[in-house]
Amino acid sequence: MAKTEILDKKIKLYKLFGMLWEIRTSGGRENAVARCINDNCELTYEPTSDPYVDYYAECPKCKNKTVLTKHLWKIAEDVKKVIEAMKLKNAEIINLEDEYFVLNSTKAKDNDYWVRVSINENKNGETQVMVLAGSLKEKNKTQLFLNVDNEKLGFDQNNTNPLEVFSKVEATFKKSKAKILSKKKD
Repeated sequence: MAKTEILDKKIKLYKLFGMLWEIRTSGGRENAVARCINDNCELTYEPTSDPYVDYYAECPKCKNKTVLTKHLWKIAEDVKKVIEAMKLKNAEIINLEDEYFVLNSTKAKDNDYWVRVSINENKNGETQVMVLAGSLKEKNKTQLFLNVDNEKLGFDQNNTNPLEVFSKVEATFKKSKAKILSKKKD
């Protein structure tokens, strides 16, 4: 490999647990390598005689020490799990545990607006449908919440009021309907 190819290859370092981490592939297996937060050197690892500190990771150049409460290989495994979770951040989640919900969707090309819909659990463990919508020309967005378990329709008051984006929002639940109507007349 030519020297310029090595320099052109973009390497990512991940900051986590007070260290930088490089992901290397060797023999088809990914390994997380701990690096110094100050100068990117690969850290050395050693047990301590300190009863309150299990291990140190030390930079050979600047001598910066990072306290470790478990083996470096275990922390490296945790780093790989966090990085893998990052890759799945925007994954579509299909809930196989609860009832089956059908979301009617229509694809339409619109140069002014965008809409995203997802089904998830709120902090109380209740199923909710979240609708995000906004204008491509403006930075504000509206966020609607349909609480399926309690059959309630609400919106995030820290964002744009839904009636600034929609003229009517209607949710039909099993036993009830919820509606938000604009009083504006165009």
